[in-house]
Parts: sequence; structure tokens; C-alpha cells
Amino acid sequence: MLALLRKLIEFFFGKRNNNPDPNPNPNPNPGPTDPPPPDPGLPFPLRANQIDGISIEPGFDYTIQSEDAMEDSFVVKFETVAERYGMHRTSLRAFNEAQDTYKVGEVLYVPSFDELCFMEYHRMEDDLDKVIENYRNMPNEPNRILLNAARYRGAGDMGLSYGTISTTFYSANSGLDGASERRSEMIKGQREYRVNWGENLWKCNVFMHDCVYYAGYLPDMLSNDHYITAGSLHLSNNYRQIEIDEVTPGCIIQLYGGEGSNDSHNMVLMAFIERKELNENEPTEEWTFKAMGAEKDRVAVSIRRHIVFMDTSGDFYKVNKSLDHGKRTYIRLFKPKFKRDIV
Repeated sequence: MLALLRKLIEFFFGKRNNNPDPNPNPNPNPGPTDPPPPDPGLPFPLRANQIDGISIEPGFDYTIQSEDAMEDSFVVKFETVAERYGMHRTSLRAFNEAQDTYKVGEVLYVPSFDELCFMEYHRMEDDLDKVIENYRNMPNEPNRILLNAARYRGAGDMGLSYGTISTTFYSANSGLDGASERRSEMIKGQREYRVNWGENLWKCNVFMHDCVYYAGYLPDMLSNDHYITAGSLHLSNNYRQIEIDEVTPGCIIQLYGGEGSNDSHNMVLMAFIERKELNENEPTEEWTFKAMGAEKDRVAVSIRRHIVFMDTSGDFYKVNKSLDHGKRTYIRLFKPKFKRDIV
């Protein structure tokens, strides 16, 4: 009897819906629908063939060699390959995230100088059209050519020669003490002089000034045909001190700790300085940046962090020693001023 009654109810009213409509009272005129979710966008960083609207020099595929691997392992040491091509290991890693580990015989993508520079502009801006516009507006002289000069001179055997442990370094500057044609060789169409200024010489100022010379600008030299020390850069008339808002990759940074030959450090910025405001009684920022300079073993790109006062009324930028416990007392930023006569 109950079954017959249920069939009669279903005949007149339809079957019961055990999964009711989540929106039982829909708007008969819903209007425009919500916009689709945002496009996840292109990957980061971009390779040259992924960038439209601007010409970017592409990188190349590199087959990993046995000397690139970690000791007692076939797994690549990213730092080894990165230093060979004038970049930080994290930059090389960013372009090769397809797999966690790479081994001897496998292929890495080595980004070009242009791709590395574009990546740093992309890091500062999400809108790709603005990234392209900002990258296109990067000053070619001295910023871009000095950046490329640093990556070129800091790579391979040339970069190795600037290490403190190396007695002889390569330089394109024929005016240096000890530069002689009989102790020179042609490298990529450029004569490079093998200069020996003795053992255990910290060469960060040599590397920086050599990059300036190679980029077509006047370095600052002493009467003995050596470059001025790293701690004297702010006293030079050949360089213009700039403020943080003027900085792009390819500017010069002085990490000042004194005027002695080993007290300060000169480097070429490979990226923008990432700035973080700190809640202090005085305007203070934390600066994080990638820069290239001569170290003990070779030229290398390192990631640095300093905390500075932003008051530019005096000799800026002064390190906030209450928060930054390193040996630097000032962080100064520069561009070379004068083009040199090129024969």
C-alpha cells in the first residue's frame, strides 16, 4: 500500500531530490559573471624565446662535465658552473628548476648576460610590459656595458686570475705597471696583459677598475701606475657618487671599512638593491644585493646584506652599527664619469 502511495506522489510531483540545489533561489537576471581567475602568467625567470616585444640574447645548453660535479659524486655543483660563467649559483639554479638534481652528462641551460639582467628587472616588477619598458630604458653607458664587462672579466680563467692567491692577473689596461706586450695574449680579439704585483694581493679594486677600463671609461691610477685602493674610491674625481634611487645593475658599490688596502671592498652590482624599511627612530633600511668582486680564490658573485641610515645630509650611506655588526662603516654607490680615449 505504501509503495503504491509513493508511486502516486512521484507521478504528480516528481521524484525527491536528495541533493538539493545549493542556490535554491537563483537570480533570474544574474548580470555579468565574475571575471576568470588571473592568468598564472609566464614562468620566472624568462628565457629569451619567451619574451616578446624586445630582443634578448639567448643563453645556451651546456653538457655537465666531470669537473663540475661535487667530490665523490656525479651530482653537479651549481657554484662551479655559475662562477665559470660569471653569475651566482642561485641565478643559474633559477633557470634550471625542471629537476632537483643534475648529473654529469646531463644538460644545464646557461643564461646569457641579457637574460640575467632581464631577470633582475622582472624581480622588481610583475607587469611584463613594465618590465620590458624598464629594461629597455636601462642606461647603456655606463650601466649596461659595465655590467657586461664585469660578467665577462669575472668569468672563467680571467676571473680566477683576480683571486688573492693568484700572483698574476689579466688586464686590458696597457698603462699598468708591469703590463708588457711580451707577457700578453689575445683573448676573444682583445689583448690581455699578464700583470704581476706580487703575492697575497687583494684585488677587488683591481678587478673593479679593470672593468671600468674595459667598458671604455677612465679608472683612477696612482703615480706608480697602480689603481687607487678600494677605500679611496669616494675621494676620486673619476667617479660620481650616486643615491640609491639611481641604482641599476652595473653600478659600483663600495663597502667601506677604512682606506687601507684591505679595509674596504669594491664590487659591481649584478642586481638592484632590495630595500626593506625598518621601524627605527631614524630612517633605516635593510639592503640586500648581489654583487661581483674579487675574493680570495677568484672573482665571484655574492649576496650581501647591510643595514644603513637613509639620511643623506652627511656622508651617506652610514651603516647602522647597532643593528649591523659587520666591519663596514659606510656603503657608497658610484658611476664612472669620464670616457677614455680608445685608440
